[in-house]
Amino acid sequence: MKTSKLWAAVLVCTLMLSACSTANNSVNPTGEKQTGQVQEGTNKATPQPENEGEIDPLGKYDPPIEISTVVGTNPSLIFNPGEDIDNNSVYKSYEEDLGIKLKNKWAVDSSQYESKIKITIASNDLPDFMMVTGADLDQLIESDMIMDLSELYEKYATPETKKFLTADGGAQLDSAKSNGKLMAIPKTDAPYVNAQMLYVRKDWLKKLDLPEPKTMEDVLRIAEAFTTMDPDGNNKNDTIGISVQKNFNTGGDQSLLGIFNGYHAYPGTWIKKPSGDVEYGGIQPEVKTALLQLQNMFKAGQLDKEFIVKDSAKAAERIVSNQAGMTFGPFWMGSYPLMSGAVKDGKVVQDWGVYPLPSIDNQPALNPIELGVTGYYVVSKKAKNPEAVIKLLNRWVLALTRNDKELDAKRYTEGTLTDKHQAYYTMNPVFVNGMDTQIRAGELLPKAISSKDPSNLLNGQMDGYNDALAFAAGDVTKYGAHMAFTEGGTQQMLYKYFQADGYLLNAYTGPQTPTMAGRWSTLATKEFEVFSKIITNGASIDEFDKFVEQWHSLGGAEITKEINEKLSAK
Repeated sequence: MKTSKLWAAVLVCTLMLSACSTANNSVNPTGEKQTGQVQEGTNKATPQPENEGEIDPLGKYDPPIEISTVVGTNPSLIFNPGEDIDNNSVYKSYEEDLGIKLKNKWAVDSSQYESKIKITIASNDLPDFMMVTGADLDQLIESDMIMDLSELYEKYATPETKKFLTADGGAQLDSAKSNGKLMAIPKTDAPYVNAQMLYVRKDWLKKLDLPEPKTMEDVLRIAEAFTTMDPDGNNKNDTIGISVQKNFNTGGDQSLLGIFNGYHAYPGTWIKKPSGDVEYGGIQPEVKTALLQLQNMFKAGQLDKEFIVKDSAKAAERIVSNQAGMTFGPFWMGSYPLMSGAVKDGKVVQDWGVYPLPSIDNQPALNPIELGVTGYYVVSKKAKNPEAVIKLLNRWVLALTRNDKELDAKRYTEGTLTDKHQAYYTMNPVFVNGMDTQIRAGELLPKAISSKDPSNLLNGQMDGYNDALAFAAGDVTKYGAHMAFTEGGTQQMLYKYFQADGYLLNAYTGPQTPTMAGRWSTLATKEFEVFSKIITNGASIDEFDKFVEQWHSLGGAEITKEINEKLSAK
């Protein structure tokens, strides 16, 4: 995928925004005694009273304390002059504000980080805290090597932090629990960014006197019309209904997941059945119905006959050359690939509209999403000041959610994607992303742009506001911002999905089960091959039934059993 200026800005916004708070509390370093001594024979810290019973979640240690961690670094990381991985302005900021000295027990290239973590766990040589994968978290819990953070989190996490970590309703935080105990802090991220939506050429709709799509039946009629009624007006049979690329099942740009979802089919996602059991979405009867419809569309010429060998850029050539009238994809498609076709020679020549996923019946089509967690911060049972990790978390969240120059948040985020082309913010020892950044942008930006009143915007949203107004004033290079942030735009669509409870969380988001580790790659490859052949009319729709049987016998049945057992035990 090409990275446009808008997409870079959106990525930065993802890191710098939060839906959690715009609180007006200031840091109050009152001075604090060391706390959190670990009792013999237990993995739960007992925080000691501070200041005669009062706990200050942002209080400064005096004298300072030292806590150890480990880091994976990007080789392209650019430090300020005189700084390095162990001595930098980010670390100094935490020492100045919280009295916490950070010590790296080791630092390796990020590509070697997970391997080094496994060695660290195997040798039982843990730092005070570190980030691990979900599988490593399970192992550490089983080995009784990490601390139950439940009480520490309850006492030390600020209201802003608690709100930040539950902006998705609590799913990401719950994933860090075992038997009701909080065993880690999740490295949160936005789960909504890959949600699919429908993009349609509104100028073609108008030319052919077609209504805007509301249902899947509408989409099917439009796809036929765009293919057969010469919407580009060149008297040639050269247009297609829907642009799609070879990775049609991944949920990226020019995907077919929107069609599957419209038939209530969710390949790639584990779903909870009415019985309470979890089953794989890719083998359900609804998938067969969707595949048959796609096969019919392919035979009718509504899909590119060669899409199965075209990557994103090659498939997008049909959009750029004025030959495709619809496509499905995430919120950023206004920047790529749609802008390449919509803006030419300083003018907007294609009018794209965005619409929610259409449904084949009166039940809404849901958008499958993943959990969003990218790792877990665990605290060693041997840590002398485990509450310090919660304080680091509080300070990072505060820097993200406050609009207060006193906090000098830049020290915590120096060198963003827009200036040094690297991510210095990852030097923050406990790093979490806002979960609903785009949701809040979709709520606030369209209103602000429509009224030309940015007073209610959150940190980082002004760029989108200014770019959208610039487009309205004639700057067509801001087309992507126009598609994303204005009324009826893609970020507002994400917000509307959220308001309508239109997301379907993958029912299993944990680490691979034993059988999954050895068989899932084979099953996924088989699924892609069978689906591809059926869609492109290289196999009968009956091949789907054979695939389901093979899926179970090749390990799918055992994986399903393991997943349900794992979920029952959690």
